[in-house]
Amino acid sequence: MLKSIIAKLPDIFLSILISFSITYALTSAMGFDYPPVSTLLIILAVTAVLLVAFHSRISSVVTAVLAGVAVVFSVVYVLAAGKSDEVLEFFKGYYYWLYDFIMYADVPDPAYGFISVAALCLLVCILSYIFVIRKFMFFVILAAGAGVFAVQATYRLFVTLVPFYLFLVAALMSYLKHVYIIKSSRIENEYAKPSVMLLWSLPVSIVLVLLASSFDASEYPIQWKWLDQKIARAYSYLRNRFDYETFDYFSLSASSGFGDRDNFLGGRVRLDRTNVLYVTSNRRIYLRGATRDVYTGNRWINSVDGLSPLDEDPGRLYSDTDEMIEGLKLLTGSDELPDGLLDGSSITVTFLNLKTKSLFVPPKIISFEPETADITAYISDTGDISSKNRLTKDFRYKMTAYVPATASELFRETLSKSRKGLYSGYLDEIDSILRSTRLTPPGTIRIPSDHLEIHGSELPDIPRSESTDITEVRTKTPGSILYGFDRNELLRMRSNIADLKEHSDAVHEKYLQLPEDLPQRIRDLAASLVVSADNDYDKARAIEKYLAENFAYNLDVRSTPRNRDFVDYFLFDLQEGYCSYFASAMTILARCAGLPARYVEGYMLPPSPVKERNDAYMVTNLQAHAWTEIYFEGFGWLPFEPTPPFRSTFYTADIQKNVNVSPNYDPSYNYYMEMMERYYRRDNSGYTSPGRIVEEPGPETGSVVIIVLLVIGASFLLLLAFNAVRSKFRLFVLASLPARTSILRHYNYYIGLLKLAGFGIQPAETPYQYSVRIDRLLYFSPVRFRDITDVFVRIRYSTYDATENEKKLFTEFNAGILNEIRASMGSLKYFVLKYILGRM
Repeated sequence: MLKSIIAKLPDIFLSILISFSITYALTSAMGFDYPPVSTLLIILAVTAVLLVAFHSRISSVVTAVLAGVAVVFSVVYVLAAGKSDEVLEFFKGYYYWLYDFIMYADVPDPAYGFISVAALCLLVCILSYIFVIRKFMFFVILAAGAGVFAVQATYRLFVTLVPFYLFLVAALMSYLKHVYIIKSSRIENEYAKPSVMLLWSLPVSIVLVLLASSFDASEYPIQWKWLDQKIARAYSYLRNRFDYETFDYFSLSASSGFGDRDNFLGGRVRLDRTNVLYVTSNRRIYLRGATRDVYTGNRWINSVDGLSPLDEDPGRLYSDTDEMIEGLKLLTGSDELPDGLLDGSSITVTFLNLKTKSLFVPPKIISFEPETADITAYISDTGDISSKNRLTKDFRYKMTAYVPATASELFRETLSKSRKGLYSGYLDEIDSILRSTRLTPPGTIRIPSDHLEIHGSELPDIPRSESTDITEVRTKTPGSILYGFDRNELLRMRSNIADLKEHSDAVHEKYLQLPEDLPQRIRDLAASLVVSADNDYDKARAIEKYLAENFAYNLDVRSTPRNRDFVDYFLFDLQEGYCSYFASAMTILARCAGLPARYVEGYMLPPSPVKERNDAYMVTNLQAHAWTEIYFEGFGWLPFEPTPPFRSTFYTADIQKNVNVSPNYDPSYNYYMEMMERYYRRDNSGYTSPGRIVEEPGPETGSVVIIVLLVIGASFLLLLAFNAVRSKFRLFVLASLPARTSILRHYNYYIGLLKLAGFGIQPAETPYQYSVRIDRLLYFSPVRFRDITDVFVRIRYSTYDATENEKKLFTEFNAGILNEIRASMGSLKYFVLKYILGRM
């Protein structure tokens, strides 16, 4: 056994080099703080065990039996000693630690780290042993290493270049061994044994790597902007036609690539440019797709998952809008709403590459009407709308909605009058009036003088015992006018406000919930942010402003450790993130400040409309977004935008001076970050980035690149056809020549083919010697190459006149030599040389 192992020492060295380079690359990229020397020692130990264990069939069987006995003994011992719970807890703890560690969390643990490195070494060593020592496969080795380092280069995970250079040396050595094996299979090697060759390949590979690394090269790849742009458009066009986002119900993480697919908040973003909606709207709006009410510390979920048929209570779809209309009458003190408080918007939504049950609607919806198909609609406990079945491409529906003028001073002044207890105050006033009045002639209420003032004039001096008949009164609650209500009308008003109060109480109970273990410092921060605000609306704006101006926007962020609260980690440690971070933080801070708030996900409109349309927008998954909605008595739910790049668009009259964008984001997110900047600048000019999203469905967007691809494809086919015909024509010409000339040129043709296959004639080698060598390397039947050579020599070096039968011998030999050449060099190389390069 020792002699066999010594003979394999060069292969063992190559296996160890490959194992170490790949393991070192993986451990350094994953952040394991483990010395490379210790990693190398583990690899040496594992390789030694593998060599002994699998040296022969007997040793393999013995190893398998011993391993099985060890596993059985360990299981029996754990069960007998009652330590199964400890073992399960250990593996559970290791799983959570590994998850957190892989997701870029700083949670070092020496014990778990050693286990991970040892397991990684074992896995890599086993694979390296199989494909280097047991059955050498160069392409598997190359693919494995190239894959590892390509991923590291793509995501900029290189910590050190040492493992990369080590792998380059190992790859070159493997390639030289690969070539040696191929050559040795074709011709007897009398110069060097495989082990000697592999040892000599080590210094050669090192020298080549050092020379290559000494050349200066640009750190940027070759860029052809026009080609990148056309490829991106063609890619988008193909995705529009054949790629669909499919899910039952919308969520930001599972549907659009923001965060963990298990709906855990945060983590890296998977950019997705799929076109999902085509929206027409005369106003910039947000389209709600999912609303969440319960925060668990790392996820948003719903307290009630059931759905109700919308046709059983159609008013639920518009209940928030109805509350706004009725509530604004109380806040403004007028049945006629002031101009500039609300705008109207007509919206049409068309599904593109999307298959889902979710319907996307704006806040304050007035009407909803499917246009292309009748649907059975359902509504959730939080007001989300969905269909019974998945809706597909070209489904279209039309809506109208109110759009609050959130940027106006009038809107701020009106919302500043909202407060908890607004409805209760009006109910108390109405109840007081009803208790202290009696009916006089029908249609009139006698109201005591201490409950009214004459509208537009001073209240006359009326004794308290007297009463006055009046048709227009103003209650002592500021801003509310009762226009000649009779008792029935007053009771109806009371009923409406009582319903609003009941709804408000339910909202406050549901949307103020917080986790019991929420860190106290979040509550303290919320209290400090709203301490100077004297109304609920100003409290909400203060929280929104704090988040937008003090935290950085970044798509490339590490995940939150499992033992940390998501919002707490964002506010006090990470301090950067994307929309899910900002929306979650504002929702929780608002609840801590006593404001009912909910977390909302959906789509916003892109920075600018499509070309030649001022009211049409192509919405992609890049526009998937999260925001916060806060409830105000007298208005209902109002969206807020705490995410920095979008706040200036949301409040067009309140533009930030600076957008805080993290300088540490990954360059792969350049396109998206540029789009973020466009939201800030409100740049409505055409955007011509190489990553430009196709704005109009249909073949027009990719016409140029399609034409180019067709031309390239047609040219390639013409080239193949030309070289095929050329090859046939060459043989036809040779067969048409006189016998002597045909034989001489045929033989030159054969020499050229053999040279391309690597079997060229050697210096000082006679035609006879050459033919013997070729017949030994290749198989020709029934005519041998020696027979062909004899005819050639006789014709070439004498005055002997060739016959037609001898000429026929050559023409019939053509098919045989071409088939043998193809078998020798491989079909791919044969195809390239014959049909692309035209050399056969």
